[in-house]
Amino acid sequence: MLGLLAEPVPGGAEVDVPWADLARMTQTLRCASRVYVRIARADVRDGQELRRLLASLPWSLWPLPQSVAVRWAVRKATSARAGWLAHETDRILALRPVGEHPPLTLLMRVTGPEVEVSVDAAGRPMHQRGWRTEQGEAPLRETVAAAMLRAVGYDGTQRLWDPMCGSGTLAIEAATWRQPAQWRAWDVDAWQVPQPASVAKLLPRGLIVAGDVDPEVLAVARRNAERAGVADAIDFRPAELAGQLRDGFVPQCVVVNPPWGRRLGGRNEARRLLQRLAAVLVRDALGARVAILTPEPQAMRDLPVAHATSRQVDCGGTSLFLVAGTIAAGPARRSR
Repeated sequence: MLGLLAEPVPGGAEVDVPWADLARMTQTLRCASRVYVRIARADVRDGQELRRLLASLPWSLWPLPQSVAVRWAVRKATSARAGWLAHETDRILALRPVGEHPPLTLLMRVTGPEVEVSVDAAGRPMHQRGWRTEQGEAPLRETVAAAMLRAVGYDGTQRLWDPMCGSGTLAIEAATWRQPAQWRAWDVDAWQVPQPASVAKLLPRGLIVAGDVDPEVLAVARRNAERAGVADAIDFRPAELAGQLRDGFVPQCVVVNPPWGRRLGGRNEARRLLQRLAAVLVRDALGARVAILTPEPQAMRDLPVAHATSRQVDCGGTSLFLVAGTIAAGPARRSR
């Protein structure tokens, strides 16, 4: 999407990028959890070498006063070494003043004698878009919502339906698809990176339908959409599955994060819910691209999804499966 060549690595991808493109990455990579930039690397065997490494960091790029937070990733090093490094780093960085700015977050990777220092480009987890101050049970992270939208090929122009919208994460992510995911990359004044002049224009009303049977949950979704500035772009409908599209709205994309686990009272209730969903999808969304989040990929046998693909995703520490395909009238067929 950004025209950059990335090298897959465990837990993510590495890419060589000019400094000026860092802001573009943090504003555009909607599925990324964090963007770290490697800024220093050295063998550290004693306190003097550690102090030299920390002094070599480009501190002038960040305005002071500035607080510093450190995250650690340790491999091939004893617990004693890891503890010593953490203690000495805290002691050295404690000399830096603490101010009103968000903490500058450093990731320090320890591999044997080597210590590699990276900085968090966005300054906070990328799923924190800033609008969700209210949420329901088992809230969906915005980055996972973005992955679901990408799985159905959503680009901000298709008619989209979320029949179990909950607190509105999927619908709001879709409505803000043309806006920056993150507004700040470090400090824009220090980096001389211009802010977007204005928020992108709202999508035309009528492209996104979000429904839920619980009116109180739907009220939370509306308030979240208002905070995100996109309430006018989403048609919220308090209705059962079968009654949400009675006006002839024909979706091109469908995204569903159905309730699961204890919220449904067991597998039998979950299966009955999916069977009701299947009947409505065939009737109202035949041929649409669909993405569904589920803890059990075999449950997809109850849904009319043809040419389905499945990938495992981490949802805040819970492992789920993102299944995507096309809604078909016949039995489900799988490509892999």
